[in-house]
Amino acid sequence: MASRRLSLQVAGAVNACGVRALGIYAATITPAATEVGTGLATQRPWLALEAFVLVASFGIGAFIAATLQLRASQRAFLAWPLLAEAAALVLFVALWPKHGASYLLTCAMGIQNASLTQVHGRRIRTTHVTSVWTDAGHDLAIAALAWRSGRVRLLARVLRRLAPRILLVVAFLIGAIAAFWAYSLVGTETLLLAAGATLGIAARDFKVAAP
Repeated sequence: MASRRLSLQVAGAVNACGVRALGIYAATITPAATEVGTGLATQRPWLALEAFVLVASFGIGAFIAATLQLRASQRAFLAWPLLAEAAALVLFVALWPKHGASYLLTCAMGIQNASLTQVHGRRIRTTHVTSVWTDAGHDLAIAALAWRSGRVRLLARVLRRLAPRILLVVAFLIGAIAAFWAYSLVGTETLLLAAGATLGIAARDFKVAAP
């Protein structure tokens, strides 16, 4: 759970920096996918093409993560993709503001999303909070009905499940808020902190995997 919370903080930070530097939400490709459609509908093919490349770079990141994990042993299963994510973030800082650097952000988020999804059994998507918040809303409804009907055991079970989900959303918000203010001070170098946090998760996975 700790690695998921820290990864959500990284995603929140990357998203905030993406908005400040580029005007894009790098941790989710839904807005970019929408722009593909609107660009085509309004006969602006270059807008659609640029948005499509963002979508594709996220997919390339997921491909990289899956390839590294399929080639890795069970040891350090998570570490290698996260090293690639950190490298993409550092490379973005090095190349910014050259054209094309933005694709490294979406690629990094694709790597993170795919690598942690595989580890955690496709239950948590760490680069956005849509699924987590949806599950939290579902749990709140069950908790309300359990409380009204006096089903104490069900209520306790649902609340135990709900609390970690709320913490994941809070983690994303903390990352976004901290990165937004840090960007005002150091600019895109804020992402070096995100890369450092990612390396920390990778190092812990290497340590756990060590015989």
